Amino acid sequence: MVEVSNEDEFEEWLKGQNQPVHIAIATRAALRSFPVAIVAIADKKEQLHTKTLSLLTGRAILTSAVVCNAPTDDVKAAARSSADSITDYTVFPVNDSIFSVISAAASAASAADSTANYAKFAISAAISTTDSASRLASFSDANIIDLDITTNLLQSPLWRNGKFDGIFKVTWDKFVDEILPNAPEFNFWRDWYQGFLDGKPLDWNLQREVALIPDADWDKGPAHIADMIEEIKAQFLADKAPLAEKLELNPETGKFFVTPIPARKPDLLNTTLEKTADALDDALNGRNGLSADDRVARVLRRCFEKYTHNPERIEMDFVDVHAGLTRQMASGELADSEEILSLAEVLKNGALDIRANHSDIAANRETRAAQALQELTPEQKQQLKDAQPILEAITEGEVLQDMGADIPALINDMIGPVPDYAPPVGPAVRVVNRAAKMSLMMRMKDFDIKLVEKCGYKSLEIFGALLAVIGIGLGVFGLF
Repeated sequence: MVEVSNEDEFEEWLKGQNQPVHIAIATRAALRSFPVAIVAIADKKEQLHTKTLSLLTGRAILTSAVVCNAPTDDVKAAARSSADSITDYTVFPVNDSIFSVISAAASAASAADSTANYAKFAISAAISTTDSASRLASFSDANIIDLDITTNLLQSPLWRNGKFDGIFKVTWDKFVDEILPNAPEFNFWRDWYQGFLDGKPLDWNLQREVALIPDADWDKGPAHIADMIEEIKAQFLADKAPLAEKLELNPETGKFFVTPIPARKPDLLNTTLEKTADALDDALNGRNGLSADDRVARVLRRCFEKYTHNPERIEMDFVDVHAGLTRQMASGELADSEEILSLAEVLKNGALDIRANHSDIAANRETRAAQALQELTPEQKQQLKDAQPILEAITEGEVLQDMGADIPALINDMIGPVPDYAPPVGPAVRVVNRAAKMSLMMRMKDFDIKLVEKCGYKSLEIFGALLAVIGIGLGVFGLF
């Protein structure tokens, strides 16, 4: 364990480290100063200039962080471009504090792309600030050499030794409380920075997609980049919460609907449904604590009546009901009788059979299983409740029916017997996947936005509802 307490010791220590360490040190140093740059957008003079400078500063730091995580050639090239662009932009006059921040950001990006002398960039980033607390924090980063310093640093709270206070805390609070409400194009950067403050960075693959946005787009300013990031988030969520179905727009009604990808062996699917129906009837004998009005019975009956053509929906509902039965048996709400255990076993085997004969559904389940669903907050539940009438207004058929059932299932605290639980997978996946795909379709150049406005809501209201659901989805699936 090395103890670094001053600039000379820090510089000497850095000289003995490799490039990944230098990039991590430089990145964290630049991150600590980032609030000074982001709050510069409050400057009423040359506002577009200051907003763009804040954006490019964020880009440089984000890109260097992504290089720390995955130093691929394309991300290194993006780091070089981000360093060049921020350096070029400093021809505009800025005060000393802001200049020190953008110098740190450029140094971090340069360290990420450099093939030599990268230690000097790390030193430059760490000492470019005039704030002593920031320097001491950089020195303390040198004192946590464990198994993998780059991983440990990036996953550690930004201010590990001491509170986040002083000028950086003041400016960050000002940005969040006073500036951001009037500058929504910087919403992503708030979430991105908060992740590093907490030691819980946003999903690295998502950050990588942002880092690889082409130079020509960054030149178009913060609003354009904000739109691109929203599109990236929607596509990212659609991929993380996949469904074996095709989302389409009815040109006559202006409403969205889905066409399921059919089962390859429909006879097997029908047999599975028949077995499950028999097992449910056996369990509803009045002795097990299960009634026809319980969610278990309602969900399964919908499968038998409405979704016989939709193997993915059946698989998801089987998994959700199986999880519900398991929770209820564990709490004693349901008896672990032969009939209940048999129903649970039929559900499990039915889901496995569907996956075995439908590779898309198996791949989707594997993708979703890798995501740890997070509990919804009261604020997120209210957002879903507010979005529901809009989502129902722009959908038809099965999607409309699902919105009316899935959103209440997500915001209902009584699904499970315990107060803290993850949302049911099926409803969560359906709501967020479809919202993400609708958002992507509406962003296509040839999409006629007037079609969906037939529903009675303006496009801004529709996008607002979709973006709210996408944001919730990213949080639920542990990506934000």
